[in-house]
Amino acid sequence: MSKKMKTVILVWLVAIMAAGALPGATVHAAPPQTSYVSNSAGNDANSGISTAAPWKTLAKVSSVTFNPGDTVLLNRGDTWTGETLYLKGNGSSTDWITLSAYGTGNRPVISPYASQAAIPAPDPSSVANNGLLYAIKLDNTAGWKITGLEIANSRSGIVYINGAEGERDGLWVEDCYIHDITNWPLTPYPAAENRVPELVMMPYSVGIFTFLNSGERLQHVTIKIVFSKERMHKQPIL
Repeated sequence: MSKKMKTVILVWLVAIMAAGALPGATVHAAPPQTSYVSNSAGNDANSGISTAAPWKTLAKVSSVTFNPGDTVLLNRGDTWTGETLYLKGNGSSTDWITLSAYGTGNRPVISPYASQAAIPAPDPSSVANNGLLYAIKLDNTAGWKITGLEIANSRSGIVYINGAEGERDGLWVEDCYIHDITNWPLTPYPAAENRVPELVMMPYSVGIFTFLNSGERLQHVTIKIVFSKERMHKQPIL
């Protein structure tokens, strides 16, 4: 091999190393990170990167855009009330972003309202008047694996919305207990001038829901061992 050819190859390799990976390799913008969240022992001023320094609120989690390979863990035995969890960041079916649980005890609970009775009467004419609409919402984001949670006392459970044309990759929901989902604001049906997307995309309160317009596609979807209140000790909803 000529000296000139060796020089060209060396320059090519240096350029690839500066880019961060060889062609075809999975590239992480940063090393995958695990974030811990505890309502009972956390503080949003903490780093969130250890069980000794967890974040506290779902609002803190919602403010972060996560990367492929990242993990968000909610403390078992804790309950989050008065909040919706908005998941941000795109993983894929080969490189998930994971939302799950850590510690011991009961599943972590996301409960936008304190009880089913506390969910206000629906107002089909106004989004603002309905308070919290979701327990967990994914908006134009995919590649999330959600496992081991309890979701309760909400107008809707886990809601995926894709408002951008094209294909998105991956949604996995497993081993979740979803119950007391009610009062979605669609009765009576809104008049034409009030048919905002937030209110008309679902026909009624739904535990797990995906909404895609024409030209949009969500591939690699798995819903596995998800229980409703009535079937908690019977068969899973698949």
